[in-house]
Amino acid sequence: MKRHSLALLCAVSYALCSQAGPPPASHRKAGRATPPAADPPIPKSVFVIPASPAEGRNPFFPHTAVGPEMARIAAAAARVSDLVLNGITSPPRKLALINGRTFEEGETGAIKLPSGANVEVTCLEIKAETAVVKVGSQRVELQLRHGD
Repeated sequence: MKRHSLALLCAVSYALCSQAGPPPASHRKAGRATPPAADPPIPKSVFVIPASPAEGRNPFFPHTAVGPEMARIAAAAARVSDLVLNGITSPPRKLALINGRTFEEGETGAIKLPSGANVEVTCLEIKAETAVVKVGSQRVELQLRHGD
């Protein structure tokens, strides 16, 4: 019962206060006009990604690498995403065609990427629809593209 009474009291108080409008002039302090309240300016947030571990860490991804290490990881990821498995030959001699260059299992060779950069690729395993390759220290399984 107390809960309902308190809720009713709050609702009535709110209704009376919202309909009352500004206080009469007799209630205002004499000689002082209150200026209208202006919204304070909103500060701009500035985040600088550190260039080296000595400068700090990324506040959004604190466990990621920074500086040259981040650039090396991004470059390796770009290289891997540019690799395309164009075809696979069947036995007796399995070959994988990667970006227009043929590889046997265990063979290492350079591939020229669309960006013009060369990347060294080692073909580790050739399966029916995929080829497992190693680029730097990264191991990737390339899927055969059908109809491209």
